[in-house]
Amino acid sequence: MRLASVLTAVLMASVAAADNYPQFRGVNADAISPVPLPVNWTTESGVKWKISLEGEGWSQPILWEGRLYMTAAVPSNPKNADAAKPESNNGGYGRDRRDLVTVDYRYQVACLDAETGKPIWKTTVKQGKPPIPRHSTNTYATETPVTDGEHLYAYFG
Repeated sequence: MRLASVLTAVLMASVAAADNYPQFRGVNADAISPVPLPVNWTTESGVKWKISLEGEGWSQPILWEGRLYMTAAVPSNPKNADAAKPESNNGGYGRDRRDLVTVDYRYQVACLDAETGKPIWKTTVKQGKPPIPRHSTNTYATETPVTDGEHLYAYFG
């Protein structure tokens, strides 16, 4: 999950640094990029940086005024990180999903500099155990944040 978020963040930073990307699937929610996207993930194709992020999440990063905003669900106890990690099992319900609601999470929003990838700030918006189970291949930070340029909205489900 981390790698997908990082690669998406790097792509957005490298191809859309001058444009705002305020919500899931872009400005018009149509997933149409104003510039051609690279086919290969190399420095030659425009990847400027990549970083490892804490926690897990599937949300798409958004871009506003040169800043990337991302969400993550971070197990509060590092010992629980592997137990809570989403699994790949071709869409089935592998493990007992009830064990996922016993893990205490920090639900976080992070802001990164789109040009360099350096963290600007990170905040925990909530901490606690999830109220309901999730699919074993999903995360509790799936929904993409959104901004209107003045406010940032994030949902964790």
